[in-house]
Amino acid sequence: MREGIKKHQNLVENFFYLYVSKITNILIPLVTLPYLVRVLGIENYGLISFAQVFALLFVVFVDFGFDLSIVRIISINSDNIKKVSEIFNSVIVIKILLILISFTFYYFIINYFDKFSKDELLYLYMYGIVIGQGLFPLWFFQGMQQMKYITILNFAVKVIFLILVFLLVKTEDDYINYPILFSLSYIIVLPFAFYTIKTKFNVDFFIPSIEKLIYYTKYSSHFFASRVALRFYEGGGLFVVGLVSSDLIAGYYAIADQLRAAITSLYSPISQALYPYISKEKNIKLYKKMFYAINIVNIFGLVILFVFTEDILDLLFGSHSFMTVSLIRIFVFVMAMDVPSILVGYPLLGAFGYTHFVNYSLVITAVIYFILLTIMYLFGLVSAKTVAFLYLFTIAIELGLRVYGVVKYKVWRNNV
Repeated sequence: MREGIKKHQNLVENFFYLYVSKITNILIPLVTLPYLVRVLGIENYGLISFAQVFALLFVVFVDFGFDLSIVRIISINSDNIKKVSEIFNSVIVIKILLILISFTFYYFIINYFDKFSKDELLYLYMYGIVIGQGLFPLWFFQGMQQMKYITILNFAVKVIFLILVFLLVKTEDDYINYPILFSLSYIIVLPFAFYTIKTKFNVDFFIPSIEKLIYYTKYSSHFFASRVALRFYEGGGLFVVGLVSSDLIAGYYAIADQLRAAITSLYSPISQALYPYISKEKNIKLYKKMFYAINIVNIFGLVILFVFTEDILDLLFGSHSFMTVSLIRIFVFVMAMDVPSILVGYPLLGAFGYTHFVNYSLVITAVIYFILLTIMYLFGLVSAKTVAFLYLFTIAIELGLRVYGVVKYKVWRNNV
């Protein structure tokens, strides 16, 4: 009885700390978004948003799916510190190698393509995101179900970042400062995170054998495919709009997409906390209660957003454009399907061992998205609105595939 209560307390604690961390990561961009748009202008905001999306494509390569594959392994082996040390060191070494490899391609692209070379310094500064996010060991704390330490560090750094943005970004010419500050917000916290892992969890630091590096690389490879698909899926729209349109149009799309991402991110801590918990406990009754409650809250919030879109934009930015209003209202329907799709993904199907199905559902959807987006590009049909509608169409396919998986594998009725 006491053990069961303790497990639930662990879950509740992780929900709390994940939410504090996630809300910090959401609120800071939401606070800076209106400020940056007003100070830098929509065109400059569109430029830095495009550069950020480009850098995040390389973050996926460095992550290599470890944020999914390793969380489950660490959760299962959390009582075996020797095994945990082996996993941690293997992942970090692999990530360092991937950072070096990815920079070679990154540097080549920004030097040999005019779209990037004219703002070379901006893109070089933005690569700090790849280093910071790539090495940030959030997956370790998730797997150990101990989010307290990293949450405190993350909160402190993000507040400092917010203050520096208001101090150092004051005119349109200061747009170059943003990627520096954004990158530093991830990099500064790394020494503290590694120190905590060493002292609080007694993890030894060492260089693993080549065999271990190969093993964990192979193990995570199919997760990598799904992560590439997800990043292209989420950032591909802005990336393509930025390629074929002006920075102004990219800015309009970026504003709507940023709000969509912020709202959807409110639910990701639930997914992140449920995944290791359900993987270990298989408590489907608790999962169902949370699934229904989360979706009711989500629909209620989206109805408010749809009805009061113009008022919300006026409140945030002092004005609104017809294009941004239209895009946000399209994304309302995207979010209505995206949240249940996320919740039946790893927290349910993945936790019951059907990770391949979750990965393939995302890869298949992303391939459809890529094919249709390519056709639209070739026939000159790419615009902010058509890309948003395409996202809506494909997110419906993803949800349908995952619901099919839930029915096929009968996980909704499982309760081990």
